Amino acid sequence: MGVHSGDQDSKQLMRENRTLIKWVAMVTMIIGNAGYIYDVEMLRAIGRVAMPLFAFGIVRGYESTQSKDRYAMRLLIMGLVAQPIYMAIFTEGCAPLNPVLGLLTGMLLIESRRYLGDWVLLSIPVMWIAYMDIYPVLLIVICYYCRDIVTQSVAMALLTGFRGLTVNPLCFLSWFAVPILYINVRVKDMINKYAYYAVYPLHLAVLQGAKWAL
Repeated sequence: MGVHSGDQDSKQLMRENRTLIKWVAMVTMIIGNAGYIYDVEMLRAIGRVAMPLFAFGIVRGYESTQSKDRYAMRLLIMGLVAQPIYMAIFTEGCAPLNPVLGLLTGMLLIESRRYLGDWVLLSIPVMWIAYMDIYPVLLIVICYYCRDIVTQSVAMALLTGFRGLTVNPLCFLSWFAVPILYINVRVKDMINKYAYYAVYPLHLAVLQGAKWAL
């Protein structure tokens, strides 16, 4: 294992460990949501690193996909399928839209800057005023614009620090997603890419179903 600070080395590392990032994001997401559903604070704390990792994966997927329309459509379908389950589980104090739709919004914001320029980023405060959770959107923006460990660390520290002070102290733990991006471990991807899309709605349904069955 190792950590690199050079921009070129950083990009190479993140390409090589993208599968590791997907697995860590998926596992910590399941653990975190299990913590919410079963009210176990320690598990919820572990899950805090998941969303920044998913944001990174979506930005890299957006940049490498051959069809941005199909990529966005897959995220939209996953988000819409998960939304009724999400609304049944996450009620008081939770964002109205599930994180997948929030991350998709951030990706579409990045895409729209190709036509409207960076001025489109001024729409983020409007989203906040409209009572939309802008945390996933800001994560996408950070992952898109901050391309090395220093700028990512600073930007994530500012964002998670603000959320830790205003939302929940556990939000500070989201910062620890940054070092994971630079762990130099290659993992073979043995799962079909479409299976990843099914994990989010499926694991919510299974966890909530198990709770009802107990």
